[in-house]
Amino acid sequence: MKRRSDFVEWRRFETVRGNSKRIPQLMGRLATNEGPEEALTTLEDELFHQGWRPSAAKPAITALVDLLPATDLKAEVLYLLSCLAIGFDDHCLGPQGIEGSHYYDQELYSEAGRTFKDLVPFLESGSVEIRMGACLCLAWFPDLSEATLPLIRKMTSSSSESEVVVSLVTRGLLKDNVGLMRDGSKRMLYASNCAYCEAHPVGDENLEIFLDMCNWRYQSHLSGLGDFDNDPFGFSLGEYASSMLNRAEPRHIQFFLESAEASPFLTLVEGYD
Repeated sequence: MKRRSDFVEWRRFETVRGNSKRIPQLMGRLATNEGPEEALTTLEDELFHQGWRPSAAKPAITALVDLLPATDLKAEVLYLLSCLAIGFDDHCLGPQGIEGSHYYDQELYSEAGRTFKDLVPFLESGSVEIRMGACLCLAWFPDLSEATLPLIRKMTSSSSESEVVVSLVTRGLLKDNVGLMRDGSKRMLYASNCAYCEAHPVGDENLEIFLDMCNWRYQSHLSGLGDFDNDPFGFSLGEYASSMLNRAEPRHIQFFLESAEASPFLTLVEGYD
């Protein structure tokens, strides 16, 4: 059965290293036992280099989505798909959202929006890593939220702490009405705060939640509490928390500093003076 990528004239496109004629062969190896890991590493090097995505990235999005059911490297391919669609995710967390990212490319984002609907079934995969990878890919596409949010909400009840954290943060990015958790691990509780701060502007009415999150972010910076070294995407809750806190007004940051005497926190809030 032919895939959409079989009809792509790959020679018309460029990769980071030059002509893209090797791309179909590399993609084909992802679905075999003929060095799929090496093939994926080469694809990453050819299609995504320090945030730069060449012209071959656009057809590669559709090709990789089509290939996903056939490869054993699903979580890794989902990571590459996210990179091709939005660039570096932490750059999409500012007040202007994804369109304010230095790496925003309308053509690539639109291409992903057309094809990422085929990723929705992977939110119900039997693998935690695959579910989280699909979740973090789909977090940036609110037009698909009618299909994705019901499944992402189910992930919040997972027995996996990492999956709960990722699902909460994703729900915040999709502006879902996430209630604050009262029970659970520290990471879960602060992922809940993180989602709340994403979906609600920081203001005087929720200043207590914001201050609590500031204090946690400062402490996690010292202890490494916010980092998930083994999750897909190298996902760091602390990184998301810092970026979201950049949306606060200087007076709120000042209030935190005066109340907690945590002046080193200034280094975590970009652009604060």
